Amino acid sequence: MSKKRILITLAVMAVMLSLAVAPAMAQSELDQSQPIINQSWIMQEPDKQTFTAQRTGTLDLVTIYVQCGGFACNQDVGGPVLTVEFSGSQSDPSFGYTTLDEHRYGYDIPLDPAPFVEAGKQYEIKLSLEGFAAQDVWLGGATSDVYPGGEFSAWYRDEWTTSNDFKDLAFQTYVTPDTTAPTVDTVNPAEAPAGEAQGAERTANVTATFSERMDPNTLSTSTFKLFKVNKNGATSRITNAPVKLGADGLTVELNPFGSSDTLLNKNTRYKAVVTTGAKDLAGNALDQDPTTTGNQQKVWYFTTGTS
Repeated sequence: MSKKRILITLAVMAVMLSLAVAPAMAQSELDQSQPIINQSWIMQEPDKQTFTAQRTGTLDLVTIYVQCGGFACNQDVGGPVLTVEFSGSQSDPSFGYTTLDEHRYGYDIPLDPAPFVEAGKQYEIKLSLEGFAAQDVWLGGATSDVYPGGEFSAWYRDEWTTSNDFKDLAFQTYVTPDTTAPTVDTVNPAEAPAGEAQGAERTANVTATFSERMDPNTLSTSTFKLFKVNKNGATSRITNAPVKLGADGLTVELNPFGSSDTLLNKNTRYKAVVTTGAKDLAGNALDQDPTTTGNQQKVWYFTTGTS
């Protein structure tokens, strides 16, 4: 079925343009505003829109602007169901849905589970309808391209196509900002119950695994350090040991064998430190003990074996 693009009537345009900003959940903040609604179209098959997140956190709510009228949109007889599918995050796609009626124009659709989004990255929402008469359901949009990175696409004849006369879908996203400080959950060489590992492998890299994904730009030799502890308790830093955050964004590795002058000695005590310069994707600094005042770095010790 072909897509029929129709200009919105003056009456409908006035109603839709007068819409107030939809109320978000208390903890959420407006992430992506809808474009000025100056065009509408009849939704006959799934449509989708790519957009760039403005905040880092959980995407709790999507507001879709849709006009639904006529007997088919009467909830008393079971109106059409609008489904929103979100994709592009590390997790599986999230879904939300609502039943349309003829008395509303802005529909708040919670996503559960709420996906985690990162500021500056692109994501996609896809809309579909079930149980409806196409001529009674109009979605609002704009002829301008206000979501950089991806125009509106429609499903047409078994493929996604971009309209020549239409640019963007009208929707809003609400994100609960990530304000939780990351911590180091596990380390290698591991900490023994008494607080220090004995007989650590001399060939093993030193790693720290965080409670959430980290900003790779904040993990370096200045934020992940390794020291040799002398018999008198003084420390000397091992320099030129490369530091790399894994592809999962959770585990950072310090390679003490990354330079010719760096080797782990036998029967030697070492001190590893991840400083508070390490930050998550939302810019929260490492805080190993949130119950204390100020951010706390992660420090642990281990002693190498004889072989």
